[in-house]
Amino acid sequence: MPGSLPLFSLAGRSVRLLPLEAEHTEALLAAATDDRSTFQLSLVPPDLPSMENYVQWALARRAAGEQYPFVTWSIDLGRVVGSTRFYDLTSWDRRGVYPGSEPRWQRGAVDVTNIGYTWLHPSVQGRGVNTEAKLLMLAHAF
Repeated sequence: MPGSLPLFSLAGRSVRLLPLEAEHTEALLAAATDDRSTFQLSLVPPDLPSMENYVQWALARRAAGEQYPFVTWSIDLGRVVGSTRFYDLTSWDRRGVYPGSEPRWQRGAVDVTNIGYTWLHPSVQGRGVNTEAKLLMLAHAF
């Protein structure tokens, strides 16, 4: 789906999902470098060069209209505690059904997405942060 989407945030009672930006790199690294034992099944960069690559890759995917990455901000803690994203953004090509219609992706419409690439600092795991973040994302998607 070519073209980037407009930037937006999602806010709940204890969580904010903010559009990922390059300036979030060090805050993400801080969220990723404490106890890493819970990251065994997640791709979580362990050092600054890896986190810079992770962020730049995610930003490139957003610019291409393929993904929409967020940083997860804990309102209670006042800091970045992880990351999540919409990915595999897809717009159905309706021209076969509605001849002459403009492809919806040209207007930034998304018909299908996945939610994932999620990881959180161990201190907020199991504390409702991920539940609220996913509820915000699902509410936005629907």
